[in-house]
Amino acid sequence: MKIKLHKIRKKDYYFVFKLRNDKSVRRISIEQKVIKYPTHLEWIKKFIVKKNIFLIIKKKNIRIGYIRIEKKFKYFFVSIALLNKYRGKGLALKALLHAERFAFVNFLYAIVLKNNLRSIALFKSADYNILKYNKKYLFMKKKIKKSFKNKLKKVRKL
Repeated sequence: MKIKLHKIRKKDYYFVFKLRNDKSVRRISIEQKVIKYPTHLEWIKKFIVKKNIFLIIKKKNIRIGYIRIEKKFKYFFVSIALLNKYRGKGLALKALLHAERFAFVNFLYAIVLKNNLRSIALFKSADYNILKYNKKYLFMKKKIKKSFKNKLKKVRKL
């Protein structure tokens, strides 16, 4: 199954809002509270201004999810969400590996709930290693290959 990624556009904001507030997504997310649309719009605008990466995942021209790469302090964290009916089909892995091409950093990190076994399996299959863990979370890290990273600087813009 082929997927495509594109930078988030204003017409994607409501899709992201609905997916982010979906009960099945919130249950496996770090932040599990329902958010209101005005709060979401404010957050998304700040996220984009900070030069973070926000990609929409599409299959057959239908939005099926999103991937974010966000700089927090000196680290870059990746998170992903897919519509329920597209989970478990290998699409998240394809999207994650493709999205990594746009992160021109040496390392990417993920924070995953310990009970989110699908996400743990996803990040492990994408060569993320467990750095540490506590009662609630796993902290994972991946080294981005420099030669691969340098070749792709030309495709920085989607």
